[in-house]
Amino acid sequence: LTSTIDLCNTIMGTGLMSIPYAFATVGIGYGSFLILCSAAATWFSVRLLISSAQLAYGTGEPSYGALARTAMGRQGAMWADIAMSACCYGFAVSYLVSIADSMPKAAAILFPEFIVGSWLYHLFQIPQFWMFAFLVLIAPLCYAKSVDEFWWFSSTCLGAALYIAFAVILLSYSAPHPHKGVDQHEDIPWFSVRIEAFQTISIYIFAFTCHQNIFSVYNEVGATYRGESVAPETVRHIRRVVDLSIIAVAILYLAVGICGFLAFGNSSMVLILDNFPDTPFITFARLMYALLAALSVPIQVHPCRACLDSVLTTFAYQSRYTRLLAYHTLAETITSPITAAPYMTSNLFWYAHRSLHSAMQQEHSRSYILTTSILVFTYLMSLWFNTLEDVLSFVGGTGGVIMCFVMPALFYWNL
Repeated sequence: LTSTIDLCNTIMGTGLMSIPYAFATVGIGYGSFLILCSAAATWFSVRLLISSAQLAYGTGEPSYGALARTAMGRQGAMWADIAMSACCYGFAVSYLVSIADSMPKAAAILFPEFIVGSWLYHLFQIPQFWMFAFLVLIAPLCYAKSVDEFWWFSSTCLGAALYIAFAVILLSYSAPHPHKGVDQHEDIPWFSVRIEAFQTISIYIFAFTCHQNIFSVYNEVGATYRGESVAPETVRHIRRVVDLSIIAVAILYLAVGICGFLAFGNSSMVLILDNFPDTPFITFARLMYALLAALSVPIQVHPCRACLDSVLTTFAYQSRYTRLLAYHTLAETITSPITAAPYMTSNLFWYAHRSLHSAMQQEHSRSYILTTSILVFTYLMSLWFNTLEDVLSFVGGTGGVIMCFVMPALFYWNL
């Protein structure tokens, strides 16, 4: 259950509130068809990654970078890591833009000018302020080794996503400007393609992206063991987790997309919450939307940091993992029965321990520098984009396609 929730949190993001807008550009029929096609394509590509990890057994716990090195060599893995880091970086930018779209409107209701004063009211209406404030709040999560260290993380993300989804579904029936098809049961465009449909294709791709964190779930279930083949029952467990997660999210997307489109039709906005009046129910939904976006940033920062770290170690003579393995082998050699040279053995053990300690310190420093750089450049890039639609179109149409569909097929083909 925990693995399923974690994977659902990875799949669901701010794109959930853009599904009605995507439906408005193609109609209910095409929209539902594209949701199902995107879900099926994601399911197939994730299955390819799992099968590739099985074929590359004996390399320890799999990761996207380790699998890329096994399948494509060191140089190929470097480009795979670059594509993955760029994609995760783009997703993190989209989450900050989502905060900028949601929080000023919620703050205008929660903190009116006659209560907080003119200066503070105008400060709360600046989108850049909210992006920076939320970035500071989630910084500890980004610097942590894993978000799994925080017991409340998964349940909070899932609760926020479910609340805003059910808010849209329930309030769609009482919308002040419903689509006329709701009352008259006519003129509901099931199949209609607008010019904006070419931009919304990337929204469907973005909606099901989970490949950057699939191996964290893979390792959590315990599907691989160093030097051993994968247990069949464990692989079946992982596949069930993937199946349940994708099916559950697809059903939620269909419900939100259909209800939101029937309520507002072609007037559906990129952020469907903007179509509703500013009631307390919707204001709280905006807060939950901003919270979901903020908590989704660390989910992207961690794989982005790992990929950038892998790219940096590619230029070194020997990667960090190889050095640690060498230290482990040296320690085993030292602890073996050696009686001829106790002084040499003691010096070797001291040198190995000191070198390992130095390597771990360098790893922590590099992780801190990479995380800081990612957060700073994420904030700067979020200032460049004006709307969530621009970010979703850019990320989903470039890095999302490469990471979701191109790389898994290449991995499986080469293995």
